[in-house]
Amino acid sequence: TTAPTWTATFTMGTPTSSAVVATASALATDNSGLVTYEVSYNNGSTWATIVPNGSNFTLAGSAGTTYATTKLRAKDAAGNTSTPVLSVPSYTMAASADVTAPTVGTMAASAITSRGFTLTVSSAADEAGGSGLHAQPYAFTTNNADYTGYQASPVYEASGLTAETGYSCNWRVRDAAG
Repeated sequence: TTAPTWTATFTMGTPTSSAVVATASALATDNSGLVTYEVSYNNGSTWATIVPNGSNFTLAGSAGTTYATTKLRAKDAAGNTSTPVLSVPSYTMAASADVTAPTVGTMAASAITSRGFTLTVSSAADEAGGSGLHAQPYAFTTNNADYTGYQASPVYEASGLTAETGYSCNWRVRDAAG
């Protein structure tokens, strides 16, 4: 019934674009044996298990993002959590090392009618060793100026168009680094 105790300060390593190591000045103690540590990146709204390497805690992050509300706590086998929860000093992840634009691939039009057509992108890819395409990598235009919002699908249905009118179609592809 006794919660773990944990009184520590953290020394922060140099953030990369995806992780930073926080070194605790001490680990938690518990009367029945400590089981796990947990991390919250949103001021304690949600928690996830984190496994330290000695007293080092590797904290995940997104490139260029500042984390000001990261907290760590200890949890014993009975589910009791340490009080107080320890706050990690604010840290900012390094900018992404990925500065190369993705390969946009090719686009084809199909299902052409007097009121619209379908645009399909194929073979878009990020450079070798890159972090891959963004979750919503594709944007389209039918006037070569006003692009749609980015979407996950490489297929765009252009509709409501005027018959016997020329359209200048184009597309954009973004990678995970934006």
